[in-house]
Amino acid sequence: MTAPGSRPQRSFLRTVGRTAGYNVLITGISAVTGVLLARWLGASGRGDYAATMAYLGLALIFFEVGLGSSVVYHVSRWRAVQADYVRTAAALLVPLAALAAVVAALVGVFLFGDSPARRGAFLVLPLSIAFCFAGAPPSFALQAINLGRWNLVRLVQPVSFLMLVIGAQLVTSLDVVLVVNLLAATFAGQTALAWWLYRRVAGDSGRRRRGYVRPLLKFGVLNLSSNAPNALNSRADQLLLAVLVSSAALGEYAVAVSLSVLAAPLIQAFGYVAFPGLARGEDIARTIRTSIRGAILVSVISLLIILAGGPFAIPLVFGPDYHSVTTILLVLAPGAAVVGVNQVLGDLLRGLGKPAAVALCEGFGVVFTIGGLLLLVPRLGVVGAAVTSTVTYLVVFALLLRSVSKSVQSAAEHPGVAPTSMEAG
Repeated sequence: MTAPGSRPQRSFLRTVGRTAGYNVLITGISAVTGVLLARWLGASGRGDYAATMAYLGLALIFFEVGLGSSVVYHVSRWRAVQADYVRTAAALLVPLAALAAVVAALVGVFLFGDSPARRGAFLVLPLSIAFCFAGAPPSFALQAINLGRWNLVRLVQPVSFLMLVIGAQLVTSLDVVLVVNLLAATFAGQTALAWWLYRRVAGDSGRRRRGYVRPLLKFGVLNLSSNAPNALNSRADQLLLAVLVSSAALGEYAVAVSLSVLAAPLIQAFGYVAFPGLARGEDIARTIRTSIRGAILVSVISLLIILAGGPFAIPLVFGPDYHSVTTILLVLAPGAAVVGVNQVLGDLLRGLGKPAAVALCEGFGVVFTIGGLLLLVPRLGVVGAAVTSTVTYLVVFALLLRSVSKSVQSAAEHPGVAPTSMEAG
């Protein structure tokens, strides 16, 4: 006899497993593309491409103002009017995309005027920005209503980009402007596929509704306020080290950080799957319990494997110049065990309609990050940065876990009551 609730839990875990598989595949394909670009563009061209992609990443965080996650939440919660939410979000993103594109062009002209390649890359980047923003509403809506098709949309872009990069190199010599144009072509294809698949699921093209603007923007801005400190927590250490330590020491630290989060694609799958389910109010307690336990288990097991194999693999893969990586990795280990789990906890809170709680927890993390870096890095160098990262991630983990527990308790005491601050307009 099947135990009550075991079938939904198995279904949830199967979906997490499939999504984790897509995450790993996407990460692997992107890594191969990155290696090929590094070889074919050369160090200078790869640097120009990195600068261009850094801006694109920031644009997707700040100019999109969190509307992607807002679409996931509102489409999951209000299925009867999902098409109207998607259409309204698409309209909101038009001026935001235009602003991000204009800023990209201005950066190219005024900051990189002495670098023709980098300037050219920034001047063609607006195409990629436009397609990314145009494809966001249907793509995130698919995360809410059909994870299989959402995973397909995510996979298409890196696969097509890899194929175009290889094809272009076979017929000509790659340069950074050509690569960015190829990137725009793959985003265009991904956007077309996202809209096509979404229309097949939704059936209705929807209407722009003024009453939906406020709830979409409110959730989005609160989500942005959590993503911004998270980005600072994860990048401030290397920014400060770039000023205070040698390039070699920073290189070792960067390798250790990269190794410590290798399991992230597996762990994040729990949050990707749980977010829309929680927004729909589906089996809240069990979903949260399974997500947290699963994320912690995968994180700890993966980290133990990395720590056990690291001392043997690091010298073979990276060479003798990276002899301090193992020591740094050991210091990072406690924080690395929870950094991926923190992302899952954030998605759980977003699914419960509480992006502000995520922002508050991550904001406390910024305080620990800045204070720890200023206090320890001048004295201990990269080890001080590793200690700061570990303490910060553990503090944020404790705060997020407490917030999730309080939210579950509140949901149990008031079953069926939706978060009033996120109600449909």
